[in-house]
Amino acid sequence: MANLTHTCGTCGKQLTVPDRYLGRNLKCPHCGTAFRVEAPAPAPPPPAATTPPPPSPAAPPEPFGAIVATSTPSPAAEAPFTAEPGARFTLRRIDVLSAAKVSAAMHGLLGFALGIVFSVMALLVSMPLKLRHLFALGKGATALLALVVVPGSFAITGLVVGAAFAALYNATTKLFGAVEVELE
Repeated sequence: MANLTHTCGTCGKQLTVPDRYLGRNLKCPHCGTAFRVEAPAPAPPPPAATTPPPPSPAAPPEPFGAIVATSTPSPAAEAPFTAEPGARFTLRRIDVLSAAKVSAAMHGLLGFALGIVFSVMALLVSMPLKLRHLFALGKGATALLALVVVPGSFAITGLVVGAAFAALYNATTKLFGAVEVELE
């Protein structure tokens, strides 16, 4: 397995990440900033030069015995980044709109499944005389209405509940702390 290198945009530390984490979100062990492990960009092809480049002006020579300072940190100074399988992350905030959309989609799908059940029941089951007013439009129209109204009402309910839950979670984390998630 090869290792990838990543430079943290916040603290500037050079991190070594195993390639099995390619495409995953990790966080810097030094400053805690989250980042996504991306594949390195391919090197651009060398330019096809037909004429040789002009000679560069010569740098002034260093005096004999001058010490040139190099800033290469020792390997012990830079701890390689190793995201262990048991790494724990903290879910500090949930985006309210994102949670509302996901909740609406999930509730809408559940409502669609129940709408199918209600439609089949409306088409196949005969209703007693007391409930005939429910089928004033006819069995087919009632079945179609169940396929639209039930998922729609579930989706709207899911939108409101998802937004309320995310907002309540965000407010609660300020008082009691956030949920810790262990990712692999």
